[in-house]
Amino acid sequence: MYLGSGVALMVLKYAVDAGLIYAATGHVWTPAEFLSPLLSTREAILGGRNEWTLPVMLAASLPSPGSASP
Repeated sequence: MYLGSGVALMVLKYAVDAGLIYAATGHVWTPAEFLSPLLSTREAILGGRNEWTLPVMLAASLPSPGSASP
């Protein structure tokens, strides 16, 4: 059950991030680019444009304040 939830959330996160990258640059973001942990990968795709994109992607990856389990 946890694996399925994790995979579903990762697919959702990829779809949101890929949509943001496409809206900002017109670049189709591959799963390999999504899985890259390097900030330089995202900066190379954005090319110094669209300064709003990286902060929005970061905010989307943070857990909501009330989501912590006791």
